[in-house]
Amino acid sequence: MQLTIRQKEIVKQLLNSSTPIITQTLADNEHVSVRTIKYDLKRIREWLGYRSNELISRPHAGIWFQIDANEAQRLRQEVDTVAQIDDGYLRPSDRMQLLLLILLQEPGYITIQQLQTRINVSHTTLKNDLRKIGQYLSQFHVSLVNKNYYGFELDGTEENQRALMARVLQDQLNRQGFQSELLSYFNHDIDLTQTLVFTNDLNLNRVFNIVMHFVLKREIIVNDLSQILNMMIRLVITISRLSINHLMNSPQEILISELDKDSVALIIRDSLQYYDLTLSKDDYHYIRVDQGGTLSQHTQNLVEVTNALITGVSQVTGHDYTSDGQLQENLYTHLAQSLNNNPATSAYSPFVKDIKANYPDLFTSLSQICQQQFQAQNDLVTDGFVSYIALHFLVSLQRDLKAQRKVRIVYVCATGLGVTTLIQSRIKATIANVEIAGFASINNAKLVTQQLHPDLVISIFPLPNFETPVIEVQPLPTQEDLTRIKAAVAKQLKTPEEALMLTNNTAESDLDDNALESDTKAIILMMFEITGDLITRLPPIKRQYQDAFRMHVFLAVHRIMFDQQFDANQYHVDTELGHIVQKIFDQHNLKINNSEINALLEYVQLSEK
Repeated sequence: MQLTIRQKEIVKQLLNSSTPIITQTLADNEHVSVRTIKYDLKRIREWLGYRSNELISRPHAGIWFQIDANEAQRLRQEVDTVAQIDDGYLRPSDRMQLLLLILLQEPGYITIQQLQTRINVSHTTLKNDLRKIGQYLSQFHVSLVNKNYYGFELDGTEENQRALMARVLQDQLNRQGFQSELLSYFNHDIDLTQTLVFTNDLNLNRVFNIVMHFVLKREIIVNDLSQILNMMIRLVITISRLSINHLMNSPQEILISELDKDSVALIIRDSLQYYDLTLSKDDYHYIRVDQGGTLSQHTQNLVEVTNALITGVSQVTGHDYTSDGQLQENLYTHLAQSLNNNPATSAYSPFVKDIKANYPDLFTSLSQICQQQFQAQNDLVTDGFVSYIALHFLVSLQRDLKAQRKVRIVYVCATGLGVTTLIQSRIKATIANVEIAGFASINNAKLVTQQLHPDLVISIFPLPNFETPVIEVQPLPTQEDLTRIKAAVAKQLKTPEEALMLTNNTAESDLDDNALESDTKAIILMMFEITGDLITRLPPIKRQYQDAFRMHVFLAVHRIMFDQQFDANQYHVDTELGHIVQKIFDQHNLKINNSEINALLEYVQLSEK
């Protein structure tokens, strides 16, 4: 059975997440409807059925895999190798890049109907993509012109349009495994008749492979792969633009006999002759430009550039980086080395995808500021270039977090002890810089908060008129609950939310102990039976408290079996309802004390209010 590109992406998202993900989040990530995601999940479950794996899902909780780390890694590898359905689906970012490349190769206007045919998307989706492209182009000083009855066309200087094209191509080449695949080509480790995939545009991909043929013909010794690749990108751009009569500045032709006799000049000559194109001097110098040490006057002062990056990111993200002297020193050194040497504009960065997903504000702000600071070198500021700069800021964030205080939280449930271990592990496994200061019942919540002075109160019940900020959550916090908690913690610490991501989020679990498997099954079955009996024989419990009640019963059974019941002298219960609860537990050979009985009956009392 095969999976589509999107379905493979969904499986990877679920495998890489330490917490359940709701369908709406998956839909937002993939830019499709919830209905489409549900169809994809159905197909994924069918695919998993052949592999003895299962997706777990719960209403209001989300979807997740319940597998150990080794099995998750095995499944990731299998997803990467499984046959893929060519359904014509392009991720939104890939679609936008393809649209830009199509527009950059058009000699004039192209209609929306022609674009729709090329991209294979709906009219509404295409219009939305073109709107986003119009916003994106401003950083390159290029605009998207829309003329009635004619269509769309890019407007801007040739230099700026080539810088845009270089940026798109470099981003497409900045994918995992491409550099090693290219190096294998140069080392003749793979079949040289095989076509390499440089870009998702078929025309440009053919040009790349033709140029690659002439590069291999010259048997260049590869000392700097990024330098060769950068030359190839500029040569492909030149061929593409000359094909639609877009020259670089002066049309003064350069004779083949005037070319240098080195390998690069011969590659340029062979490639231009193959396409029967003439070469201007400006185009030749554009292809051969040596970017090493060619900082513009605007960016010559790296101290100013470094300060501008740190100040700008601080303003956008709301986190003050300006006082971190170590960041300033490290960032200055990094820029000096990468700009004064030959900048690896096409270098692969394995961090791009993770940083974009987990630290979007940081990545976006850095990208915009870099574009401003390096206006004369737009093709320099690739996603890879930005991601390496972002790493310095992330290191600074981690230093700050270690030095910062922890946000103290009091958790309020029915009794103050019902979900202690569960809640504590769930919050600490997903949010950094927090500690559970204590637990309270709904009856003594105000007293406990006055004694412990927490920064936040998290409660499964409404708590009106509280001085301390209160976050109301589900009994088992959902992903949405955790997001709100993280936002509140970030506000308390005055730091970006993404800074609170754990560097080591490996969950500790004892569920893999095979010796407990049979006992665990019996206990779970008993928990369900007791819960069912209690719900049947006790007065109705309001819907909003039912999940908390079920969880409390489960944990009460666990405490009884492991001799960890609440203090038996705290309450005295002689009501009819108390005797019903006691009798149900007795039927399962469990001796429940009065404190535990009173805790369960709290839900009945709350439902009667």
